[in-house]
Amino acid sequence: MNWESLYKLPPPQRQSTWYPSSLDLDGATPIIVGSGNQVTGLEIRIRRGSVHRIRGTLVGSENIPLPSEALQPYGRRSISARPISDAGGNGKSAAPRADGSFEISGLPSGTYEIHVTQGLFPTINLGAATVQVDDRDVDDVTIQLTPPQRLTGVIQIAEEGSKKPSGIQMDLDPIRPARGSSAISRADDGFEFPLLGAERYRVSVLANGLYLKEIRYGDVVSNDGTITVTGAGGSLLLVLSTRVAHLTGRINTAAAGAPRIVLIPAGAGGEVRQATLDQTGAFSFGDLRPGAYKLYGFEGAPDGVWEDPDFMKEFSGAGVEIRLDEGETKNTDVPLIPMSDLAPVLKKLGLE
Repeated sequence: MNWESLYKLPPPQRQSTWYPSSLDLDGATPIIVGSGNQVTGLEIRIRRGSVHRIRGTLVGSENIPLPSEALQPYGRRSISARPISDAGGNGKSAAPRADGSFEISGLPSGTYEIHVTQGLFPTINLGAATVQVDDRDVDDVTIQLTPPQRLTGVIQIAEEGSKKPSGIQMDLDPIRPARGSSAISRADDGFEFPLLGAERYRVSVLANGLYLKEIRYGDVVSNDGTITVTGAGGSLLLVLSTRVAHLTGRINTAAAGAPRIVLIPAGAGGEVRQATLDQTGAFSFGDLRPGAYKLYGFEGAPDGVWEDPDFMKEFSGAGVEIRLDEGETKNTDVPLIPMSDLAPVLKKLGLE
């Protein structure tokens, strides 16, 4: 027997590579394409290395029926492995077999979040697991599946005697990258999400003149704007308040670049808001949830650049800290961060 050939390692294989030659998103260099521009001459150096596979079994498939034959294309199940360090989803996927077994191949070493999903619009999560791949194949992974369920709930207004508007929209957005679900309140203030997978969701409400004051799922009060839906069921209570806060102010409009006024909530949850300036440089934010915020004024910054954590780290001390109480209207001016300060940071991060 040729022991050397028996234990010979497989040759390195091409791996998914981020520009210019990174195996993960953290080491990638962004490519910014402006409106009407073209970017040419890019070169991606494909990396090679050892890859492995994850094998396992799905438990509980028999309790989750597939849609009717006409809807089968939208009811197919898929299993995907995404590196936890890779927010962009640079992973692998496969279709589970009829007997519930699965195999995902071509995975470099790392920690993976595995999701079993069904459907397309929306994609419903049926089960998940975290798997560590350490320079070898991983076998005997078991993932318990949970049937999708209806989630019912009710809206309440915190202030007695306040008129309850009809047709309020509620959104549940999965924390993982996936399409969310929406529901509209009925005349009796009830609502229903038809099918939800067992996972964590961020809760938001679209209603003028109201803010989401309290979220209660079953017996649990949410402190971070999210709920974790489980197979045990439960109802959702959303308490809205009419005591919204408002913020007004002014910024110097004599700068060369158009100022961007951005209000960022402190801590987890909350929506980043951008204000529109009038001809005098005045701005306003309405219907705000009470709490702590940071207000920034950027001269000529690219749209959405404040969503980049590395960019915001460079200017963490340049924002105006603001605390808004229920029903409060506050006026504050914001200093302009000039393009001369922004340009070196944008260039360093590849965000010009």
